[in-house]
Amino acid sequence: MRSFKFKLQPVLHHRQKKEDIFKKELAEVKLLFDTEKAVLDKLKSKLLDIQAELRLKQQSSFTASEAASYSTYRDRVEREIEVQTIKLTDIANEVKRAQERLVEASKNKKIMEKLHTKKYEEYKVEADKAEQTLIDEMATMRYNRMDSSFKE
Repeated sequence: MRSFKFKLQPVLHHRQKKEDIFKKELAEVKLLFDTEKAVLDKLKSKLLDIQAELRLKQQSSFTASEAASYSTYRDRVEREIEVQTIKLTDIANEVKRAQERLVEASKNKKIMEKLHTKKYEEYKVEADKAEQTLIDEMATMRYNRMDSSFKE
């Protein structure tokens, strides 16, 4: 009997490649998210440092121009935090979309894998039947030879 050949192997292979591409895409987007999250964390830390430094300066003597400079700097960092938060939200949405694409690709691949397994099991059953038929035929021929040799 011929060896097992899954007719939809190219489709299975394509779906595996597609899943691999989506896995890579998800990893890249997650890395970008982590990088941008680190930027946001640095900005928040910078804001806390500015506020702490401003409180220290207020306890000692400092000029109105220094106060205005600190206020401007703090406002700029707060705006950067807002922009970075929006950017991070957009990237988080992209992570979610990439996860959804990967889940869908994985489902499609698993469907093909299940079909492959089913077809392989059917092939094995047929191969076992063919082998058993061959064994039965050989046993019958052997019996017939032995039976005819006893009759002579």
